[in-house]
Amino acid sequence: DHPKVAIILHRLGNLYWEKGIFSDSLECYGAVLKMMDKDPSLKFKNMESVFNNMGYILYNVGDFDKAASMYKEALDVAIHDVKDSDYTSNSGILAIRNNYANVLVQVGRCEEAIDLYEEALRAKELLDGPGSIGSTNLMYNIGTAYMKSGKLSKSLEYFEKARAIRTRELGAEHMDVMVVYSQIGSVYAAMNNFETSKRIYTKVLRTRNDRLGAEDENTMNSMMNQAFVLYKCGDFDVAFEFYENLLLLTNEYDNELRAAIFHGMGNIHVKRREFDKAVKSYCDALQLKKKLDTLEKKAVGRSIARSQHNLGMVYCQQMLLIEAEVTLGEALKTSKEVMKPNDTEIGKILVDLGKVHYKKPDYELAKSSFVRAKKIFLDAKLPEDHVLMRSVDERLKKTARRIARSKKSLDESGLMSTEPATVFL
Repeated sequence: DHPKVAIILHRLGNLYWEKGIFSDSLECYGAVLKMMDKDPSLKFKNMESVFNNMGYILYNVGDFDKAASMYKEALDVAIHDVKDSDYTSNSGILAIRNNYANVLVQVGRCEEAIDLYEEALRAKELLDGPGSIGSTNLMYNIGTAYMKSGKLSKSLEYFEKARAIRTRELGAEHMDVMVVYSQIGSVYAAMNNFETSKRIYTKVLRTRNDRLGAEDENTMNSMMNQAFVLYKCGDFDVAFEFYENLLLLTNEYDNELRAAIFHGMGNIHVKRREFDKAVKSYCDALQLKKKLDTLEKKAVGRSIARSQHNLGMVYCQQMLLIEAEVTLGEALKTSKEVMKPNDTEIGKILVDLGKVHYKKPDYELAKSSFVRAKKIFLDAKLPEDHVLMRSVDERLKKTARRIARSKKSLDESGLMSTEPATVFL
């Protein structure tokens, strides 16, 4: 606990950081913070950089809540240490605000993130002047936050601003312009304007292919986008051809991209009612996702749950109801491990699990699943007229009628039971 040990650990943490040995850096910084808790007289110059670096490491390993806490500490320390006259245009504070906002977006606190981004944008414009090329990164981030919060028109506004500045400064076909243009295509896709999205994705793909080549990561991402929007437009054959070409282009060890490709193929097989092929594609996707050696456990978990969910519903389509029930149960378990309790994705899985119980038919279990799903949708503050709320309410009514009919049939037959009835047709 000697102060000199804290100084050594602090410097060692910085050294590990500079070398990219982040786990050791985090361990050293953590030890310094524990010593500071025990002895508040310990002070270090540029302490905000320690909190900022810890936030960066935690962000990249997917521990977003702890990362947010570190960035908040970094921001508080930085603001405390600068003079009032330097506050609004301090570049260090600007960077921390941006980093803090990035992690808030990941944990769904988009409104707070937007406030931080906009403060950082105002500071950037004070430093570089309005409409600077440097301000476009913040405009892009604000657009992303609005997109994740469902405010698509505001998202489009900021992406278009960033695109206009980059086009003016860099030229219409510069790769940094294509990054923003691709996001504009994603906004239109989220608006269900798939034809406009397809036109934009086509332009981005052609430009990236010409400039970077077909095997570049950015080009392949554009091919994935194009395949998705073609699928949404109902052009299944062309979309499937894109996925097949992507499989030829990808490295056999690129499990993440290949898993996404197989998942997309599975979606197309479902639309074609090729359920056996869909099962194989989703199983291939799941197998690859489970091999992913990544620190972003939550993101991978969500992806695995999505494939499990889709696979379960294919089994349901095939009337393989036991397999459907087991697989959707696995999707539910995976989701609960990586999502918040009121995440609507968990509710969607419960609705589909209820559909399987209804088909078995086990109406009481179906009702239980629908009730749990509705509670999640209410906790998520979905409005009563939201499509998910309307759907689950309709299924609850339908199931209640079935239960009432089943009880009536039992009463008329003279049979009594103290247990909830399970009626097999």
